[in-house]
Amino acid sequence: MEPLGQSHRSVTQNRRPLIPTALQPSKLWSRLQDSYSQWRDKRVAAVHAADLDAHGRPAARVRMRMRSRARHGQGFGLEAVEPRLLLSADLSYTAVADSDFTLRFDDGTEMVQLVDSADYLQVHSSAGLASIVGDDGEIDLTLDSAGYGVTLRLDTSLTSALGVSFINISGGTGTDDLTLTGDGASGKGLTVEAEQITVTGTLTADSLSFTALAQSDGTVPLATDYLGLYLVADSNALIDLSGATLDIAGAVELMATTDVDVIADPASFGNGSLALSGLAVVASAEIKMHNTTLSAASLNAATSMDVVYQLDTSGQTPGDDGEDAAVTIVYLETVSSVTVSGNATLQVAGAVGLYANTDVDVSATADGGGADFGATMALTIVNLSTEAAVTGSAAITGRNGDDPDSVTVAATLGSSMTSSATSTAGGATNGDGSNRSQQRLQNPDGDAGTDDQVSTADGGLNFAGALALSFYESDTQARVDTGGNLRSANALAVQALATETVSTSANGSNTGDTADG
Repeated sequence: MEPLGQSHRSVTQNRRPLIPTALQPSKLWSRLQDSYSQWRDKRVAAVHAADLDAHGRPAARVRMRMRSRARHGQGFGLEAVEPRLLLSADLSYTAVADSDFTLRFDDGTEMVQLVDSADYLQVHSSAGLASIVGDDGEIDLTLDSAGYGVTLRLDTSLTSALGVSFINISGGTGTDDLTLTGDGASGKGLTVEAEQITVTGTLTADSLSFTALAQSDGTVPLATDYLGLYLVADSNALIDLSGATLDIAGAVELMATTDVDVIADPASFGNGSLALSGLAVVASAEIKMHNTTLSAASLNAATSMDVVYQLDTSGQTPGDDGEDAAVTIVYLETVSSVTVSGNATLQVAGAVGLYANTDVDVSATADGGGADFGATMALTIVNLSTEAAVTGSAAITGRNGDDPDSVTVAATLGSSMTSSATSTAGGATNGDGSNRSQQRLQNPDGDAGTDDQVSTADGGLNFAGALALSFYESDTQARVDTGGNLRSANALAVQALATETVSTSANGSNTGDTADG
């Protein structure tokens, strides 16, 4: 049967000498041998019946043919020449809608199959697993959700796939949202890579590694409105184990990482009114264990938020000196969190580590040096949240009477924010209030209130030749405030560290003594 959908099949193979155990016949080989033997016996019987002489013996020409066959040793057998070793069974499939799939092992064909909720075959490996030698075989599935929500059940039949030690599942090139469940990885290692990974029901494996990675460079802006700004990146990495039961014999590694790297001139995003209003980046990296039941040898859960966000506007001479020559507005909102909450129960014998990290470098620069006159403004609005927490009634205890070796809960923030504006040669005059620099003087954060209007001891400012504004807010927490049981063979370590640098400067040195503004 040919697989349906956008798929391809391949089998990774390598050559090396086979050990004697590898020469054991497969089911297919045995069936072929039986069929050949039956055909040969019937043919010999027919020949004998037609060629017996008067004494009931084979004729001379038949005896000669039989002696020739004996010399050449004709028959059906297994020849161990140029052996090929199957290292992995590879499958690939691209979803075309929200889907429920099952990954299973068919004992009859010895194929790994991906079937849909109606038990209809979507794709299978192009070779069976019978030729896997030793315990180093792997099942590799590329499941591209293509932006749809995909649920994958690991069928218990996979435990019968002898010689397979790992099941590796990865998403495609876009944003993948994969939900996993099932006991099919029992006795095998399970690795999953996708932007968003969710577990429901029960999941069993020998070891577990989840990697959620979301990346954006702003080259494909979303062209949508966020708080009145032009959203150029919305990146979210998520591992959600809420409500699930995980029974893992060995180590559990959970890593959610969001990497945003936007370095550009705001004009590169177009001259539409939305783009000119300012640029926004929203990003999150989260691991959620709410009402989760987990049993493992060790647990390492870490989130990482890494943002480089730098916009630099060069001045362009406007129609008159009451207008803006260079305006840069940067908005950044991030969340990096690992939370164990609700009635979660973590039963771990080794080390338990919950780590949340944020590393941000953001800057807005408005350089009026290239313009004859007009106002300049650099506005930066940053909101950073970093949290590692055990809260609610969550419990961290031992497994099989063996308390965790250690428990560490840590949150770390490192940030640098810069807003810099330099004036134009001719400076600026008070305009009609329609330009962005004057609007932001009246209402810097753009919300409904104007209580944050820029002012001096003499009152509010109506205009400025060079204006730099910074609004920075951060929250870095590492906390254990659970009402549940928490045990550790060594001291509990709770750590929160924030290293922050904020710089805001408006420079009028480009403007001459006789200029306005």
